[in-house]
Amino acid sequence: MTRVRPRYLLFASAALLWCVGRAAYAEQDGLALITDTWTRYRSVKTEREESEILIVSAPQAAGYSRAETEALAREARSGVIHKRAARHVLYAADGHDKIHLLFSLPPDDAGLGMLVWRQTGSAPDDMWLYMPGYRAVRRIPVSSNQRLAGTDLLYEDVRELAGLGRIGVDILDNHDNLNRMFKRTIRLPPAGRETFFLWGPRQAGKTTLLKEVYPTALWIDLLKADEYRRYLQNPERLREEFALTRVSLALIKKDPTDVRRTPPKASSPRQVVIDEVQKVPQLLDEVHWLHEHQGVRFALCGSSARKVKRGGANLLGGRAVRYELHGLTAAELGSEFHLERMLNHGYLPRIYLSAQPQRLLNAYVADYLKEEVAAEALVRTLPVFSEFLNVAALSDTELVNFSTIARECGVSSPTIKQYFQILQDTLLGRWLPAFTKRPKRRVIAAPKFYFADVGVVNYLARRGPLRPGSELYGKAFENWVFHELSAHNAYSDAFAQLSYWRLASGIEVDFVVNDLQVAIEAKATSKVTADHLRGLRNLAQDHPRAGQRVVVCLEPKPRRTEDGILILPAPEFCARLQAGELF
Repeated sequence: MTRVRPRYLLFASAALLWCVGRAAYAEQDGLALITDTWTRYRSVKTEREESEILIVSAPQAAGYSRAETEALAREARSGVIHKRAARHVLYAADGHDKIHLLFSLPPDDAGLGMLVWRQTGSAPDDMWLYMPGYRAVRRIPVSSNQRLAGTDLLYEDVRELAGLGRIGVDILDNHDNLNRMFKRTIRLPPAGRETFFLWGPRQAGKTTLLKEVYPTALWIDLLKADEYRRYLQNPERLREEFALTRVSLALIKKDPTDVRRTPPKASSPRQVVIDEVQKVPQLLDEVHWLHEHQGVRFALCGSSARKVKRGGANLLGGRAVRYELHGLTAAELGSEFHLERMLNHGYLPRIYLSAQPQRLLNAYVADYLKEEVAAEALVRTLPVFSEFLNVAALSDTELVNFSTIARECGVSSPTIKQYFQILQDTLLGRWLPAFTKRPKRRVIAAPKFYFADVGVVNYLARRGPLRPGSELYGKAFENWVFHELSAHNAYSDAFAQLSYWRLASGIEVDFVVNDLQVAIEAKATSKVTADHLRGLRNLAQDHPRAGQRVVVCLEPKPRRTEDGILILPAPEFCARLQAGELF
């Protein structure tokens, strides 16, 4: 018997789950664990998610579309078993989440329960199974090919269901489609208003966002092999297909009894989405023509502008607005924002929500090397570039020494500079320039480099779990503050210039907004001392007219020092940033 694995499942989300707190379960047995956990969850009735599970004895080779899956769930067909499970989660700041699964369909499985206690790092999850028929609890393996208590499910099936996170992820077409998405704060134009580029790192949620904003748009997906080949060989087909669409809309039957006296006005779709447009840059000539002569508006989506820019492709003569989607922000997560989870998992939606981020991060980096680097022939030697990624991750939030990295990778400094440019072009990282205006003392002029996702940095640098108080936690915290500033700057249309300030002596301020409108220090400490304020105070000495001076930290309450430095807890910083109080 073959099953529709969770990537082919229909997930019917009732309400997203959120719960804080942690209980000491170490001394309790499995039955007590399930009893106590289930009692706690029943007291919070809204914190649950129901999932429909279909097991198909003879599945079709091509897999199932969303519509086909919904049809299977609605109709009683032979060879299809329909199951239903309620899933409750108690999230913990230290990563030891508790997940409870309770099956209600079919009747033979009703009452079957499982508890997963997630472990951090490489430690396997702890799992217990409750069998109502025997009124017994037993511990089960984390991976097994045996069937679950005589049901049609394998242990691995249920484990994957428990580990998918708080949203269902549809990966049938290798996109970032999410069955439920967060409310993103980026503001895209209404359908038919503008032609624009939407750039963003892989799996940032671009496809999901565009499908949410433009549900009726004509969709051209260049990740599909047939569409990719068709437009690569004949880019002009795009214009021809639109011409055919206009003609077909204007056709009228020859029957004289037809009550329509005039043909309908020919028209084209108001919005067209071309996903992964960088794969066929030649299409941009046709996009330009259709934009100018037929008023068609395009959303051009991609994860790398390198091939488009360096291949001399048509960038539409400035007619297309540029938007950039970043990973999840605290404002978008709302009550589901957990700083420690974000610093360990990163900002990409699927990975942030996963209980096993290491597996997804491994796949993410492998896909990046395969799809972005190797497929586009960006480097001559892929193993060297792979090693470069590991070394470059150690330089996150730091000044980059090209010579040192070149020696470790066994290549020249110009090659390392080219590699960093690839990271920037493929939106995996960006440079933060130095603030050098009106210096009174010698300042550093070299830029610093920040990866776009701290989860990727953690994986590449092999950091392991990050905990408050460690140096690596502080570096991840600084990366996160930069991420929040960059996303707000992009989404609010502030068009601010972000930089950093550093004296030759090493005294530094992490972030400067515009011409000293705001100066911000990121300090992952629960007690800000005078030593943490030294950079901001030296900045004020050299630039007395500097505006707000802010420290983002882990203190529980906001306060202001005698000389006017604002101390903000991380959540308060996010709230004021979102409200536009900082810039």
